[in-house]
Amino acid sequence: MPRTGDPSPSKIRIATPAEKLAEKTPLKKSYQSGDLYLAAALAACGFPPESSPQDSRVVFSWYDPSIPDLARSYYEKRLTVDACSLSNEIRQLKSLVHNQMA
Repeated sequence: MPRTGDPSPSKIRIATPAEKLAEKTPLKKSYQSGDLYLAAALAACGFPPESSPQDSRVVFSWYDPSIPDLARSYYEKRLTVDACSLSNEIRQLKSLVHNQMA
């Protein structure tokens, strides 16, 4: 005899393999760009890219929801960054890209 509150066999639903995988790996929206100078500007603002180039194509990725707005500000020439920080980030990212492409 089933206990009170137990679902009846007709109400039990079995998750598909895709649903099980989705539960284990929550989707993160990413912002991706191949623009090294955008990546440097965002890094100078405190948002370094979370993924770096891995193959022959250079693509930087960020998972912060504020990145699209910052990128828009960069392309509209409204983003303000410290010049020394920007210069250092450009140097570091160029070195990273060069070392991974070699």
